[in-house]
Amino acid sequence: MPTLAIFGQTGTGKTSLSNALFGLDWRTDDAISCTQEVTQHNGAFINTLSQGDTTWQLLDTPGVGESKSADEEHFREIYDAFHSADVVLWVRQADTRTFKVDQESILELTNKRQKFPNAHFVIAVNQIDKVYPENWDTVNNQPSVEQAVFISEISDLILHRMSPYLPVERHCVIPCTVSRNYGLVELVQAISQIHHKEI
Repeated sequence: MPTLAIFGQTGTGKTSLSNALFGLDWRTDDAISCTQEVTQHNGAFINTLSQGDTTWQLLDTPGVGESKSADEEHFREIYDAFHSADVVLWVRQADTRTFKVDQESILELTNKRQKFPNAHFVIAVNQIDKVYPENWDTVNNQPSVEQAVFISEISDLILHRMSPYLPVERHCVIPCTVSRNYGLVELVQAISQIHHKEI
């Protein structure tokens, strides 16, 4: 059973993404961090996202960057999840340009880039419906023409800022939004590329 572990800053929508991909009902909150320990689920992606019947071990981890004490408290279990993963899914929020917390967290998890899991790496660029000018095409449920330009630029920037820390390729940087149910099929396809790699 392959392991999919989800990481990222607090508030980026990791648990919401877990719920959307696997049909779960784990608690989320816009104001406070709900995931205070690594949460596990064994199951397949929901049928509307994938026709495969692969059973995954999902690990939803506490968000990084909540506070210094919280990061220290959660570090060991996040570290263990990171190094046990067959797929590392790092979740980024589309409408932010800050990278320092992600970069510093990855440096800690990889012993300053000296130790990586033998994993497949994917970045979810979540909440793209909030990208300027926030004029989502609701008729076709897709980014507006203006948003699409910015989303492409944001994805390129994320690759540029993150690839020195995570060995991720451009086709595995996936724009999506849980609230609009958009980009999730593409995200599952990127995750599932693990089957074309040797673990």
